[in-house]
Amino acid sequence: MRKALQKSRNLRFAVLLCLLATFVQAQNDRTVQSRLNENGSMTFVYRDTTARRVRISCDCRLRGEKPIKGESYNKAKMVATEPGVWTYTTPRLTPEVYTYQFLADKKAVTDPTNADSIRVQDTRMSVFMVDGTDEMRLYQTDKMLGNIDTLDFVCGNDTIARRILVYTPPYHVNSGEEYPVLYLLHGINGNVNSWNDRGRAMQVVDNLIREGRIVPIVLVIPDANPLPLVGQDVETDIMQNLMHFHNWKDLDFERCFPVLDQYLSERYHLAPERSKRAVAGLSAGGSQSANLINMYDTAFAVAGLFSPIIFHHNQPRHPSTPVMVYTGKADVFHFQAKGYCRKLKKQEVPYKLFNTEGGHTWRNWRKYFTDFVLSTFPNNPTKPN
Repeated sequence: MRKALQKSRNLRFAVLLCLLATFVQAQNDRTVQSRLNENGSMTFVYRDTTARRVRISCDCRLRGEKPIKGESYNKAKMVATEPGVWTYTTPRLTPEVYTYQFLADKKAVTDPTNADSIRVQDTRMSVFMVDGTDEMRLYQTDKMLGNIDTLDFVCGNDTIARRILVYTPPYHVNSGEEYPVLYLLHGINGNVNSWNDRGRAMQVVDNLIREGRIVPIVLVIPDANPLPLVGQDVETDIMQNLMHFHNWKDLDFERCFPVLDQYLSERYHLAPERSKRAVAGLSAGGSQSANLINMYDTAFAVAGLFSPIIFHHNQPRHPSTPVMVYTGKADVFHFQAKGYCRKLKKQEVPYKLFNTEGGHTWRNWRKYFTDFVLSTFPNNPTKPN
């Protein structure tokens, strides 16, 4: 009896030691992974026993107001706090979606302790969010209510397929209802994934539908690149795009649009009425939106141009489609956007110009997109008498 009691005590003690070891290991693991601190700062942690030098590269502000010689606001040296463990802590950050990567002996690597990463041009970047606003809540979701389909579409005599992402709202398949549709176009060095990865467009739409702030819609994000750049899985390098800049004037996607619209209308419950259709795009995608309302005058109820690049072939040709133009005061194309609005006014085309702070950045484009969707597809249920 005494032996059995001693054996039971030994077993309980062993279990207690295991639990204590697990707790200590969890605490140790937390110290060797990047983490967002309670004061709004971010501590980056990278483990590499072979690296001689590690830097952090982030589109957040890594330093305070005073620059340090040899360093920038977006890159900084990490410190080895213990053998093989490199750390760096930022100042307090404003609520935003940020991307970062480590440069270990000049080799770019994502954060192995962070599963959230996206492709940016020819590399992958880890992602973190600083919460604190209602706007940031829209950019994240644990489980989407709607569904996302990936399609490959070949237009006419083209020899290469355009990839298309299609978000459909809950109950789309079984309801029999026809839904409003928004075509959303990426920028000059983007691809089909840009708006979903960096713009969080589908998360925004899904959350706005969930909260009852917009009516259920179908969101279509196509690969809208000119033919020489179609079909690339990564965002193309800006210099490569500039080499093909003349191809954007060929209007490959714009000419293909009616065929694409017909293709999608046969597969999804898209409302055919003009009043339930819209197009929007950022940068070069804003230019394509301007082209589309010139070419197909009765196709859309409204167009959204986010930081549009406007040249001679994008100028309005008396379209009847109302236009919402968004531009940042520090945007390199700010004056082009304002000039486009002056042309709209002269031609008596209904438009709204939104001047904001900031420049040609995703921080602005996410805000522009959210505002455009709320304005275009508001959920205004009929009030009972």
